[in-house]
Amino acid sequence: MKNFDKGIEEYGAAFTVYHKGKQVVNLWGGWADKRACVRWQKDTMAVSFSATKGCAALCVAILVDQGYLCYDDQVTKYWPEFEKHGKDDVTVKQLLSHQAGLAQVDQPLTLEIMKDRDAISSVLEDQSPLWLPGTAHGYHILTHGMLIDQLLRRVDPKKRTVGQFFKDEVAEKFVTVG
Repeated sequence: MKNFDKGIEEYGAAFTVYHKGKQVVNLWGGWADKRACVRWQKDTMAVSFSATKGCAALCVAILVDQGYLCYDDQVTKYWPEFEKHGKDDVTVKQLLSHQAGLAQVDQPLTLEIMKDRDAISSVLEDQSPLWLPGTAHGYHILTHGMLIDQLLRRVDPKKRTVGQFFKDEVAEKFVTVG
C-alpha cells in the first residue's frame, strides 16, 4: 500500500491471498481508469495475463526436484525433434525464461492445430528462432505454455499435459476449498 501512498503506482492494482480456503490478505488501491477519475474498489474487475506461466514453471520445478529434468540441459535431450533450425542448443532454462527466440510462430495457429498436441509439436519444431537463442529476451506470450507443455509431456513419467500435471501434483494436493 506504500506504493499507492507515495504515488509510485500510476494506476490501480489488487492482491488477494487465500490460505486453507480463507481469505487472509485483500489489498487494493489506486485508479481503475487511465484518466484517474475512478478509484479502485474491492470488487473492481481486472484482466489477468500470464497467470498460468508461474504454474507451468512450478510443474517444471517439481520435475527438476524429482530428478527428471535439469535446467541447464538442452531441450533436445528430452525432445530431440526440437533441434531444427538452430534450436539444438536451447536449454530448459532459456525456454522458461523467454530466451529461446520462439516468441511467435510463422504458421497460423488454427483451432484444429490448437486442439492437436502433435500438430502443435510440429509447428514448434519447424519454427526458426527470431534471434539466436540465449542472446536476447522476448516475451513468449502465446508460445510459452505450448513449449512447456511439449517438454513436460516428454519428461513426465505419466506423460501428462501441463494442466493435468498441475492438477494432480499441485492443485489436488495443496489447495483446499471450503
